[in-house]
Amino acid sequence: MEPSRGKSICVPFDSEEHYAACVTDLESFRQHLTEVFAKHPELFPAGISEGFVLHDKSWSIKQQVMLRRIALKATAGVFLVRPSFLLPSMVGRTEAVEKALSLRHWGVPFDALVYVFGRDAMYWYRAEMALGRPAIVGSTVKQPEQLPAHVLADEKHTWALGHEVYVATTVGGARAVAHLQPSDGVHRRLGRHAEQTGPTDCLHQCGIKRGSYWIPGSYLTSSSMSP
Repeated sequence: MEPSRGKSICVPFDSEEHYAACVTDLESFRQHLTEVFAKHPELFPAGISEGFVLHDKSWSIKQQVMLRRIALKATAGVFLVRPSFLLPSMVGRTEAVEKALSLRHWGVPFDALVYVFGRDAMYWYRAEMALGRPAIVGSTVKQPEQLPAHVLADEKHTWALGHEVYVATTVGGARAVAHLQPSDGVHRRLGRHAEQTGPTDCLHQCGIKRGSYWIPGSYLTSSSMSP
């Protein structure tokens, strides 16, 4: 579930062909959503159990795919049904970008991705940022027992390419994650959420994006920053 400015529901389909057959047939589309909801209710917004109607349809120029939105009877909220083979904001197809984005886990620079996979550096930057647009507060957690019970947070003031930056660090369990921020927004966001949720939970809800600071042509990544 992605409760952001453009609310959407990511729904799995067997294949693109399966989706194409369902989206053009109203009964098949409704039946598939009902079946997925029965198996994975956590993927859907609250109130959908009281029913929904097919709101409208549109054509994605970026991906050349028909899309549909549904409206909840209980709340009148409208949600885009995004098939799981498409990235948020219609940036690309998951099959086409998964290998390139997996290399970002080890800090492979965007220019290197261009050399191997084509397109341009800004495309891969936007593709990675698309993964961070859903609100962390509304993210689906399949196995909550695996979340660390205790989370520590701190930030370091440093400089990168002549700009003052803040490296916000989250430590939970045996993992440490660093987030790069080019302004004092980290202080404002952490302070506000700490007041509302307490220091243990504030990092889970602050919504800081990994690698949110990048200058085209540079080899700077969040994992390459000095501690």
